[in-house]
Amino acid sequence: MFHKACLSSFESYSRQKNCPICRKASYQKRGYKHNVDKYRLFCVISIQRHIRGYLARKRFYEWMVTRPIKSVTSVRLRRRVLGYKLYLASRRQQLASQRNEEQIETLMTKIKKE
Repeated sequence: MFHKACLSSFESYSRQKNCPICRKASYQKRGYKHNVDKYRLFCVISIQRHIRGYLARKRFYEWMVTRPIKSVTSVRLRRRVLGYKLYLASRRQQLASQRNEEQIETLMTKIKKE
C-alpha cells in the first residue's frame, strides 16, 4: 500500500500510470485511509475496554472491603478481597512511614541550621 500523494507524485514524475514496483500498466490505485480509521477505532475501543474493566474491578474491591469477609462464599474471591485489604493496609503504612521520614529530615535540617 502506498500513500495516495506518493502515487500521484510518482505518476506525475514518470508521466505514465504504471505500478511503482512492477511497472505494470494496469493496477488499482487505492488509498489506505479507511483501514487507518478502522485501526484507530479498534485502538480506542480497546483502551476504553481496559479502563472500564480496571474501574469496575476497583469499585468492586472497594465495595467488598466494606462488607464483612464471612459473607463472601467463594474461596477465590475471599482470598482476593483479603489480598486487597492487605495491600491497602501496607500502602497506608508505607505512606505513614514516608511522612515520618520527611518530618525527621526537616527536623534534622532545622537542627543543623541552628
